[in-house]
Amino acid sequence: MISWLIAPLYFFVVLTQSKLLGSFKWLLFNYSLWGFFLTTFMGLVKPIFLTPAFAVIHIGIFQNIGSYLSTFALIAILVAIGTTCMGGMVSTLTYRYLMVFPSILKD
Repeated sequence: MISWLIAPLYFFVVLTQSKLLGSFKWLLFNYSLWGFFLTTFMGLVKPIFLTPAFAVIHIGIFQNIGSYLSTFALIAILVAIGTTCMGGMVSTLTYRYLMVFPSILKD
């Protein structure tokens, strides 16, 4: 979990030392924060996707807690965090694209 060592420094730099980025720093911070949460959650839960069936098991620290409902809840949380992380990535890349090609907004 090297991200736990680097994340505080990274968040500090993004929030305090990036005045030239303007409002883009908030998009960068949002995406980075959700990516950090996703990495941490994947490290704790350790889901194993059993393809081609639509099945998932987890072998993380919550392995012996609860029943199949706890597995369902953990996977639902994983999907929610993953979706939010992808949304942050899409908003960051959309902002960058629109700043590189501003004429798209004028049409």
